Amino acid sequence: MKIESKPIEFHESCQFEKLILTPLQIQYLIFLRMNKSIYELVQYNLSKGLLVNFTELYAMIEMFATHHWIINPEIKDYFDNINPKKISTPAPLQNESTGPAKIKFDDLLKLPFFRSLDPQLAQFLFKSSKLFKLKANTYVCQTGDNNRSLFVLLNGQVGVYKNDWTQKQLIALLNNHSVFGEAGFLLGEKRSADVITLKNSDVLVIPYNEEKLGPFLNKTKASEVQHRFWVQHALLHSELFKSIPADCLDALTSAGKIVELKKDHILFAQGDASDGTYIVIQGEVKIEKDGKHIRSLSQGASIGEISMMASRGLRTATVTSLKDTLLLFIHRDAFYDLLSTNLVLAKEIERLMRQRLKDDAQRPK
Repeated sequence: MKIESKPIEFHESCQFEKLILTPLQIQYLIFLRMNKSIYELVQYNLSKGLLVNFTELYAMIEMFATHHWIINPEIKDYFDNINPKKISTPAPLQNESTGPAKIKFDDLLKLPFFRSLDPQLAQFLFKSSKLFKLKANTYVCQTGDNNRSLFVLLNGQVGVYKNDWTQKQLIALLNNHSVFGEAGFLLGEKRSADVITLKNSDVLVIPYNEEKLGPFLNKTKASEVQHRFWVQHALLHSELFKSIPADCLDALTSAGKIVELKKDHILFAQGDASDGTYIVIQGEVKIEKDGKHIRSLSQGASIGEISMMASRGLRTATVTSLKDTLLLFIHRDAFYDLLSTNLVLAKEIERLMRQRLKDDAQRPK
């Protein structure tokens, strides 16, 4: 079970009255002490028209975990995995291959990526796959890798790490039946993160096959797979999301909905109630404020992201398509539902969004 969905249990010796917490953290603590989970906390706040401050929530949970005031073993393991010393010298993937996979694939066919494929193509991919039984602390893939394989975590847990100058930063934890590596598989992009097993894990590795997949993607422009192909490419070029490792973008892709606009269609008007954000996948839109043209936006641009940080804000501009345009719409509730099940990713995206708001505020008018 993911830590975000498990009720938090506190050690009976905790002296909460001696803690120095922010007003928001005090509210979060009161709620969590009622045998509630992080996911329930986020959903409760959303029901009240409020958004959780994931940075403050993360800091509080981390403090409790490191002081052993939270007794859930899963949460202890969660924060132990953030320590870069535990992943200093992972073993390479190629030492662990067990040959062609001999497993049942009925459950995998229910996953969004495979559900969008022609059943015969999905079966072909499964037959060409290999099952890797990996020990903990093994690389699944590394930053800069050129291989185009797709990965499915059958059992176990892996961490997605972003490299900075001094250490690895844990961005996401992936659990059973997670599919990752779509950007490399569909777009041929180099791996933008290290993915490392945190427990003994069974990982299905599906190699890219140009002969089979190339024609399929070219002829099925209306298919969900083609849309996912375009969405991944747009997210990789998005100013807001480009700092998120590509291996984490599948969750955003799955959370969004494709919106198609004809030329000269108004997406929303200044003053409308906001309910989420858009990413331009293909095409171009113009932004008008108080009747004046501000700028035009094309592939990768995000629209209305301020509404993700304000629970009941209004649209600050009018957006109109300049040509036939394809957008990815991420409803605010779906977005925060996604973040409420991945605390590390939530904190990172919130940081990026706050920086974007700061940059926008400082931009000359």
